[in-house]
Amino acid sequence: MKKALTLIAILCMAALLFVGCNLLPTTPTEPSTPTEPTVDPTDPPVDPTDPPVDPTDPTDPPHTHTPGEDDGDCTTDILCTECGEVAVPGAENHTPAADDGDCTTDITCTVCGKVTTEGAEAHTPAADDGDCTTDITCTVCGKVTTEGAEGHTPNADDGDCTTAITCSVCGKETTAAKDHTPNADDGDCTTAITCSVCGKETTPAATGHTPNADDGNCTTAITCSVCGKVTAEGAASHSFGTNEPVCTVCGTANPDYVPPVKIVDFKLSAEWVDSKITWQSVHPTKSFDGDPATRWNPQVKPGYAGEPSIEYMLNRAADINKITVTVSSTTKYYFDVYTSTDNGATYTLLAKICTANEANAYSGAVCTLDGLKLEGVTNVKLLLTGGGSEYVNLYEVTVSEEGSEGLDNSWMIPEEPKEPVKATVSVHEYISNGVAGTDGFSAVGSANPAYDGSTTSKWNPCLKNYTSDTGIIFHLDKKYDLTKLVLTFSNPHFYDIYVSSDHETYTELAKITSETQYDETGAVCTLDGLDAADIQYVKIIFTGRAPSNSLWINFFEIEIYGTV
Repeated sequence: MKKALTLIAILCMAALLFVGCNLLPTTPTEPSTPTEPTVDPTDPPVDPTDPPVDPTDPTDPPHTHTPGEDDGDCTTDILCTECGEVAVPGAENHTPAADDGDCTTDITCTVCGKVTTEGAEAHTPAADDGDCTTDITCTVCGKVTTEGAEGHTPNADDGDCTTAITCSVCGKETTAAKDHTPNADDGDCTTAITCSVCGKETTPAATGHTPNADDGNCTTAITCSVCGKVTAEGAASHSFGTNEPVCTVCGTANPDYVPPVKIVDFKLSAEWVDSKITWQSVHPTKSFDGDPATRWNPQVKPGYAGEPSIEYMLNRAADINKITVTVSSTTKYYFDVYTSTDNGATYTLLAKICTANEANAYSGAVCTLDGLKLEGVTNVKLLLTGGGSEYVNLYEVTVSEEGSEGLDNSWMIPEEPKEPVKATVSVHEYISNGVAGTDGFSAVGSANPAYDGSTTSKWNPCLKNYTSDTGIIFHLDKKYDLTKLVLTFSNPHFYDIYVSSDHETYTELAKITSETQYDETGAVCTLDGLDAADIQYVKIIFTGRAPSNSLWINFFEIEIYGTV
């Protein structure tokens, strides 16, 4: 501050001197009365070594500086134009103007306007933060060097709400990513689930359903084990055809199935016998065995005296809708067809199988009586009335029940009865008072002779008390449906017979309690017409003996018969 005041004073004095000089008159005037010189207190003190001014010396008048040209720099001395001395001393320093805060702007002196501090050629920008909406400033002065954009320029939305949208200029995120909002699952695992906002797939569809196992019923839909959707529609109904026993597609039993009528037996009329073959003799069952290649082929007397016939006995009273008769394709035979509803006691004429061009005529080798509505038929009879040969070639007779159209004739094949066979006893087991024991009960010899196939060898145990559960068990080689037992003793003995399929649970089959149950020899007891299925064990428990018998049992043989 003091320097500034000093500089101002000096400048003022210089101005006054300059003005004073310019005001000196240019023409001589009258000398004025001399006065005492006025001492400027700012003048420098008089150097006592300086010679005194000679007032009489015209060459040494009093000296006033005339400042030279000011160069505009307040720190530069202004010299006198006459003597070259400093007329106005320069300021010690410039007086800088206030800094405007812009490092690229010069700072000047407030007095002379000279640049006291030169501005930088350019700002020093701070690092770009990568956000185009943020100003970039100078690291020196803080001025904005690059203005930020008013707003980002977003890239196109890719339509996926889980993908952020960024600025195409600076890459900054303009819209944040969001989680998908899945649409409701429609329950079909082969349908993709999409986002309700952007439509993108949130759960991919399965490449295919995973069907549950087929239960074998064609009317049951097959569903996916994952989502439960129907992968294969069930049929609207089973394919039972016309009274098929099972569905032709899946084999499910038809609950409304009406079994076809099966011919189970036959009866022939009495007929003459010649020297060769009788009417009755040659395989009548082949006329209803279900095989159109086999035939009943009897020889009949020319003229058919006695009107030979064959009656078919059905397995039940049936409602008949069709009867077919198949004969040789080369030689025709003619029959009257009768039906009965009282097991053959009375017959009613149904139709005549006649020559060609008449009702019920043959077509090829087959004559079909169709569209019948007969109820409760038990028997069908064919009465032979004519033909072109003495041999009858009757291949097949088919009796169809209501609703059984379309079945082949295999249902008419008679069931062949199973011939009983003698069972093989593979091993035996003794029982004494309910406990399995060793050979005999004080026995003589082994029990093997009781089932060795010979009625001359014997098992000869001694039974003193006939207590309960005293006997023998025969183990058969396999399971049989028993039909007959034959037991051979030397004398009548009494016993209970039990059978079992598993050797655990036994069922009583028969009791022998009287000598009258033996044959006339008193040695053989035959139990026939038995009905015991799936039997592999026969147990005989002795319960007593005829009064005349001894304590010894002469058990010669057991024979066991059945079908496998």
